[in-house]
Amino acid sequence: MELVLVVVTFVTGMVDAVTYLGFGHVFAANMTGNIIVLGFALAGAGDISATASVVSLAAFIAGAAMSARLSGALQPTRHRWLLSMLSIETVLLASAAALALTRRAVSTDLLIVGLLAVAMGMRTVTVRRLGVSDVSTTVLTSTLAGLAADALLRGAPFRTGGVRLVIVMAMLLGAATGAVLLGGGAAQVLGTCAGIVLLLTIGYVAALWRHPSA
Repeated sequence: MELVLVVVTFVTGMVDAVTYLGFGHVFAANMTGNIIVLGFALAGAGDISATASVVSLAAFIAGAAMSARLSGALQPTRHRWLLSMLSIETVLLASAAALALTRRAVSTDLLIVGLLAVAMGMRTVTVRRLGVSDVSTTVLTSTLAGLAADALLRGAPFRTGGVRLVIVMAMLLGAATGAVLLGGGAAQVLGTCAGIVLLLTIGYVAALWRHPSA
């Protein structure tokens, strides 16, 4: 499970790199940052689209609600639930990548941001329902706080907070990777994200096939 969290966090960094750097300074995953960016836009500071931020916020909430409904229905069969979440995220990322190949237009950009935000909202709720304490694949504030508490209060950052540290590094590397690949176009980055999640999904299915009772 830790590997799944690390991989999807890496993808999160790539997604936010695309939306922030390529679609008008808007986040698809980090809603704390999105609220702040929206405040900047409302104040007329910089070349920031308030519309894109609102679309992202609304889509994220919609995705979170959809994930809550679906996870509630599939919770008794946890493997089926996780597989469904990974599959849906793959489809949403691939759809956004396909749209990014079309001619740029305001409506297309907003649709891409919306699809990505839905995916990130669904993922955030999924991770929360997994019950992984102080670990998020979309927002790192609580993760960093938990890491600091382990290091300073318990004196054992790598024994109790190693996963948190890896999550932080995965987000950092994902953002850097997304920024570098963005030179080849948003479709390239989003296609890579979809491919990574698809491989993760296939790996998860293979693991279930080998260990059906796990």
